[in-house]
Formats: sequence, structure tokens, C-alpha cells
Amino acid sequence: MKKRVITVCGSGVATSVMCATKIRDYCKDHHIDVEVTPISFGQYSGGNVEADVIVSMNAKIESVENIPIISGVALLTGIGQEQTLAKIAEILKK
Repeated sequence: MKKRVITVCGSGVATSVMCATKIRDYCKDHHIDVEVTPISFGQYSGGNVEADVIVSMNAKIESVENIPIISGVALLTGIGQEQTLAKIAEILKK
């Protein structure tokens, strides 16, 4: 079953797309069928979000419908990136 990840940043372009690519690559290497969609905070705030996990570049983002939220900052800095990707994969494997 395909899992869904949403990456959220200010514009839904640069950082969320970069993070989405890293998540897709990691999941492919770990045999996780995933669809990763980068969106902006405005799109996220609009509601109707359906995902198995949300990766956000903003710590102030609020949870929607009990969807786990993971900070994506490590995917930008590279510090702690492997642990963050492993945590995302762990959630997706449930």
C-alpha cells in the first residue's frame, strides 16, 4: 500500500522539494512505496490534508487529524539527516 508524505515550507517550492527528494530516495532504497508531495504553509493551513506523516520546516505547524509531524530541518542542514529519515521510514512501515 502506497504511503503518503507531505513536506511543508513557506513557499512549497525550494526547501520542501529538496526534502521531498531526499525522502523519496531514502524510501526507494528501503523498499517503501511512497508518494511525497511538497506544499506551502498556506496550502497546509487550508486543511484537507491527507498523509501518513508530515515533514515540516516550521516548528510552529499544528497537527491535523493526528498525523505525525516530523521536523525537516535536519534534511536541510544534513545534521541528523539519517536519523530523521529513519524516523520517517519507521512511521511509514506501521
